[in-house]
Amino acid sequence: MSYTGFALNYLNKYEIGEAGIVDPSTGKITPPDKLYELAEGIQSVDLKNDEDSSDYSYYADRGGKETNISTVSTSYAFKGHRRYAEDDAQAFIRERLAKTGQDRVVYFKHTEPDGRILSGNATLSGIVHGGGDAGERGNFESTITFNGLPDDSKSNTVEVTSVTLNKTTTSIAVGANETLTASILPADATDKTITFTTSDEQIATVTSAGKVTGVKAGTATINASSKNGKTASCTVTVTGA
Repeated sequence: MSYTGFALNYLNKYEIGEAGIVDPSTGKITPPDKLYELAEGIQSVDLKNDEDSSDYSYYADRGGKETNISTVSTSYAFKGHRRYAEDDAQAFIRERLAKTGQDRVVYFKHTEPDGRILSGNATLSGIVHGGGDAGERGNFESTITFNGLPDDSKSNTVEVTSVTLNKTTTSIAVGANETLTASILPADATDKTITFTTSDEQIATVTSAGKVTGVKAGTATINASSKNGKTASCTVTVTGA
C-alpha cells in the first residue's frame, strides 16, 4: 500500500490470535492460522515505546554525553466498550482473564496505514471486561506488549485503488436479470474480492457474481465493494412485466 499525508488513527489495523510457533534455530515466529481484528468497541489505542538507555562520556568527545539505547519495549493500551460476541477479539482476550504465564502469551500484528507491519508474540495484561455506571456501556481495556523486539517489515500487499462497474444505470423487467461486471485498479491488486449488495431486495436482488434480478417495479442501487472499502454503484430501474 502506498500512503502519503496524515492518516487517521482508524486506518491502523490491529489483530490478535493464539501465540505463534517459534523456530528454536532461527527465532522466526510462524503466525497462527486465525487472527481476530481488534476494532469493534475500541475507542482509543495508546502506543508506547519504553526504552532503557545508558550514558557514556569519552575524552574523544570532550567529555560530552553519548547515549546508548539498550532495550525497547513496545506496548499498546486498548480502551473502549465491552462488546459481547462468540468469536471475536474481545472474547479471545476475555478467555485469558484468569490465566497466567504462557497462557497470557498471544500473537499480535499491527498493520500501519502505509502497509508496514509490526508482529510477533506478545503478553496480555490489564484486562478489564466490564464495569461503569448502570446506564452506560461496560468498559473494556487490555494492554498488549511485544515480547522482545517485534518483526518490523514492509507489506507486499497491493491495495485496490478504484472499483468501476460496466454500467452506472440500467433497466430490467420484473423477472428478468442482467449481470454487472466489476473492474478494479490496479490490475495487480493482491485481494480482488468484490462484494455485491442491493439497497432494496424487494425491488432487485443481486448474487455474489453480480447477477441482478428484477423483483417488482421500482428503483434500487446495486453496490460493488472491495475489501478495503472502494465502491462503485449502478442504479437499477425495474419495470413491470
